[in-house]
Amino acid sequence: MRWNSNAVLLPFALLAFLAAAALAAGCGESGKEPRAARDAAIAYVEKHYDGQAPQPGLKWHEEASTPPIGIETYNYRAGDWTITVSHPSGAQEFIGNKVVIDNARTGFHWEGHVGPTEEVIEEVAPSGG
Repeated sequence: MRWNSNAVLLPFALLAFLAAAALAAGCGESGKEPRAARDAAIAYVEKHYDGQAPQPGLKWHEEASTPPIGIETYNYRAGDWTITVSHPSGAQEFIGNKVVIDNARTGFHWEGHVGPTEEVIEEVAPSGG
């Protein structure tokens, strides 16, 4: 049997094409989607863990960080709270966001995934708080 280099390279070419199409469509151009993921995660924690979520009305300070190549990360800070939202570069509208919510004072820690349509899947139940 002969090795077919085209068969091996085709999946990588398809992945590169999809990533380029996602970037051309404008995903990840602003922090709008990460903010929506942050807010969906906060709403989930408010609904499921009464009294442990960040209080409404906080002024969040947003900063994009420079993580490993291929991942976009946004950090939000307000008081003792830190929320980190991350996703693969150029694939956010297909994959969604990883969200981590921490409170330095209480030790509260929650992790979840917020999908492209803002559905929330809890990955790590709260600790602390």
